[in-house]
Amino acid sequence: MARMVARMEELAALMHKDSGEAPSTLIAGLREASNEGDAVKGLPGATRLLKEMVADAGAVRDSVASLFADYQKAEAEVDVLGDEVEFLVRLLRMTYRALDHYSPVLQHYRGLKEMLCLLGEELPMWNYVP
Repeated sequence: MARMVARMEELAALMHKDSGEAPSTLIAGLREASNEGDAVKGLPGATRLLKEMVADAGAVRDSVASLFADYQKAEAEVDVLGDEVEFLVRLLRMTYRALDHYSPVLQHYRGLKEMLCLLGEELPMWNYVP
C-alpha cells in the first residue's frame, strides 16, 4: 500500500515537473491534445508508473483476498474450539457430580478428595450451563 502511494506521488511529481502545470490542468490538456502529436512530456514515464500501479493494485487485491480467506478459516477454527471447550466443561461438571456423589467412599483417598474440592471451587467460575 505504501508502495502504491509512493508511486502516485512520483507520478504526480513527474506530471507537475514535466508540464509545469498542476496535475488537474495537465489532465485537461491531455484530453484536449490532438492526434498531430502535441508535445506531452513525461507520457512514457507516466504510462510506466500507471502500469506498475495497476500491477500493485492487483497484488494488494490478491493479498487482501488471501487475508480474508485466512480470517474466515481462523474464525471457523475458533468456533470449533469453543464447542470443544463447552463439551469438556460439561463433561467435567458431570464427572464432578458423579465423584461428589461417591465422596464418602473417596474420603480415604486424600489426593482425590483435594482434587474434588478444587474442581468444586473452579467450576462455578465457568458460566456454562450444564
